[in-house]
Amino acid sequence: MSLDRSHVYGRCWDGHLMLLHESTAERASGLMSWVRQGLANNEKVIWSQDPAEPEEASLTGTLSRNGMDAAGLLAAGALARLPLGEYFRPGARAGMVERALAEGYRAVRITCAAAAALTVQTWPAYMRVEREIGVDCQAFPLRSLCQYQQTAMREDQLREVTGIHLRGIRHSLLTTAAGRAGVALAGEVDVSNETVLTYVVQAAVASAGSALYLELSQLRFLSLAGCQLLDSGTRPFRARGGRVVLSGVSGSVALVIGLTGLDKQPGVVVAD
Repeated sequence: MSLDRSHVYGRCWDGHLMLLHESTAERASGLMSWVRQGLANNEKVIWSQDPAEPEEASLTGTLSRNGMDAAGLLAAGALARLPLGEYFRPGARAGMVERALAEGYRAVRITCAAAAALTVQTWPAYMRVEREIGVDCQAFPLRSLCQYQQTAMREDQLREVTGIHLRGIRHSLLTTAAGRAGVALAGEVDVSNETVLTYVVQAAVASAGSALYLELSQLRFLSLAGCQLLDSGTRPFRARGGRVVLSGVSGSVALVIGLTGLDKQPGVVVAD
């Protein structure tokens, strides 16, 4: 049975994204949606992995288990696996794109698990690569899915990668994207991702000017604790004179915001 959950993630699978998962099923779900969108768009998918990783846990193993002809895609060149050393070689991404375009593909998709990257790089070195990938995704027809197992990360690590992927987080329930003037939240906020929301708010505040814009039109559920996090996480920013503008608030999200009184806090504006 397919694990495609694009209806849950709610947003497109383009750009520099972080797939934040807790289980192998969540990881497979995100990978399937991301690969399918790339293949449908005639984009070449390139990945790397730890050589010690069993085949059933690899990208091709995941695709095969979910009804895709991974062997055929490899033979056709639509999928390609690179050794970790080559995948992370300086300048490699520009070469990947150049070769793929010459082969007739519209763009390149790259993906690797953080756990695999950390077998050949230190955490600070990998974070430098992450930032470089973000720049490359703006400069080239390149999309990246950076895979992180949340339960294996320290809080400071989760905070850092959340900041790097502020507008490209793909959690099983919560998605972030670029809003019209800030950050858009889609899906649901509950106990499983309230910590992620905390770091999203911190990163959004750090990058905001005089106003922080949060677009909530695609947010279906906001827990009481999540609403309180929006309040406490933006309080110092508002105390310095900043404004928090919540747009697209409706339904149960509007109800929770009203119940907690967030809409009446100084510096908070609820807009259409």
